[in-house]
Amino acid sequence: MRPIRYISAIGVLLLAAAPVACARGTGEAQKPSDTVVTRTVIANPQEMQQAFMDVADTVLPAVVEVNVLQIVDQRPQSLFDYFFGPPPEGEERRPGLGSGVIVRTDGETVYVVTNYHVVQDADEINVVLYDGRDYTATKTGGDQRTDLALLEFDSDDDVPLIEFGDSDEARVGQWVLAIGNPYGFESTMTVGIISALGRTAQPGMPVGGFTEYIQTDAAINPGNSGGALVDLDGRLVGVNSWIASRTGGSVGIGFAIPSDVVRSAVDDLIEQGRVIYGWLGVTMIDPTPQMLPGLADDLGVEEADGVLIDNIHLGSPAVEAGMQPGDFVTTVAGTAVSETTGFARAVGGHRPGTEVSFTLIRLGEERTLSVRLDEQPSPEQMGDPQRLWPGVSIVPITDRIRRQTRMPSGLEGVIALRVIGDSPVAVAGVQRGDVITGINGRQTPDSRAFYEALAEAGDRVEFEINRNGQELGISVRR
Repeated sequence: MRPIRYISAIGVLLLAAAPVACARGTGEAQKPSDTVVTRTVIANPQEMQQAFMDVADTVLPAVVEVNVLQIVDQRPQSLFDYFFGPPPEGEERRPGLGSGVIVRTDGETVYVVTNYHVVQDADEINVVLYDGRDYTATKTGGDQRTDLALLEFDSDDDVPLIEFGDSDEARVGQWVLAIGNPYGFESTMTVGIISALGRTAQPGMPVGGFTEYIQTDAAINPGNSGGALVDLDGRLVGVNSWIASRTGGSVGIGFAIPSDVVRSAVDDLIEQGRVIYGWLGVTMIDPTPQMLPGLADDLGVEEADGVLIDNIHLGSPAVEAGMQPGDFVTTVAGTAVSETTGFARAVGGHRPGTEVSFTLIRLGEERTLSVRLDEQPSPEQMGDPQRLWPGVSIVPITDRIRRQTRMPSGLEGVIALRVIGDSPVAVAGVQRGDVITGINGRQTPDSRAFYEALAEAGDRVEFEINRNGQELGISVRR
């Protein structure tokens, strides 16, 4: 194959800084004391070429090919499938391909980090090294939120390790190289720059929404997932995870998990078998006018950025610190939050036992709470609806809602927009669409009055409900 020649702009032009700017509207030369922007350009493209080759020599041996196999039982679903479809009995073997990075050894045990989505359904995992050695690997643990998984295999021979860099020091415009196995072309290296930092996955995308990604224009394609993104010193700055593409191929918008996130996850997966997150113990919503009309106005936060706490886990750090449903959180540990995903990152990124300050607006007044985070419990414990209080999300009655539902003009209250199944209020009988007109004899004509009455109600709460014109009283014990 003929080599492709690249003409590089690097080194072709060397810019000299000179005070040639003129004073505004005068034509006078700029004074020597004025600030002049200078630019440093590498004059010899051979130096850059040598840097790329040095990275290849250093990093390629530490990046592996990850072959996975998912075994699925094949059984007929209908007579048509039985006669005309796949074999009625047997197994379908679905292969998959990704990349991984050798990050640590412990005696004969070798650890490889890759993407969770590469190995999540794998029944068999095979790792192939740069020099052709191959090993059967097992999954040490994985974490869907960060899209990271750790594999391990045993080897009597030495294996190369990647050196970690500091992703916090990464800068837009920095040269980076992506190494992996795109489309099965093993040990492929592409080059580009860091295009942006702090990128998040858009809603609905099948990738972890917890991570703030590094964006790069180094070509990343299917098979690159789990591979290395390195700097010019060959240090890991990220693990390649996903691309934004309408075709499935690279269009120069790829994303990598920052190395600082990877390093922490590797430590947790080796020591605990899972990634450890700090836990506050709340559910939250973005009270934007588009999502919940009138709610932000009622609470006096229409001009503020933040998230609304609508439910709390009983016995959680949030309860112990005095956090309440209806609190509108604006900062976490001094960092502003404007949506629920960023809030989850800001909380979960702290280790359990850490004291974290929360700035919030409660019933129009700003206050600060200090919370000592716990370790995030199991998904089953977090998802236990019986521990959620109150178990309902509400929205005020607006003129639009009143017109659409033909609600009587004299009826005032808040609407139960969502009732969590098996939560205290659901078990007691509150239903979606109920209009809550009062709590413990106190009227709740708007969202602010609802949360204020709920906070003062104590352990026994009597909800006054209007359901299709019928007045009900539903008692709930907290």
